[in-house]
Amino acid sequence: MLLWHKSCCEEIYIDLSFTTNFKELLNKKQKASDLNVDRENHKRVKYDYKVNDLILLDQGTVQRKLVPKRDGPYQIIRVYSNGTLQIRKGIYVQRVSIRKCVPYFKSPDEGSKCNDTVAMGTVATNLVA
Repeated sequence: MLLWHKSCCEEIYIDLSFTTNFKELLNKKQKASDLNVDRENHKRVKYDYKVNDLILLDQGTVQRKLVPKRDGPYQIIRVYSNGTLQIRKGIYVQRVSIRKCVPYFKSPDEGSKCNDTVAMGTVATNLVA
């Protein structure tokens, strides 16, 4: 390192050795990342989504008084390994994050005429006798 002294106009060299412990920095960052992931997943419903399962979608945090918090149920068409699902939303197909999904379980009084029926007017394809 080169330093200038005002009074004598001489160059002064000081040998400052700085060593970085990259393993320690990496471990510190990994620990912080793990804590953040644990905090994020604390409220997440632990559920393995499968094709033809039904889900409800969260509408978001800010809602009016009488608007439901979740919309659905919607049928899962495909499950991706990166934490997203492909769902059938009426006649459209949409890809959503599992963080916005909640598993939907039919109540016993709803019955089960069809094993891949989606509410809100979607056409049933496999009828169960």
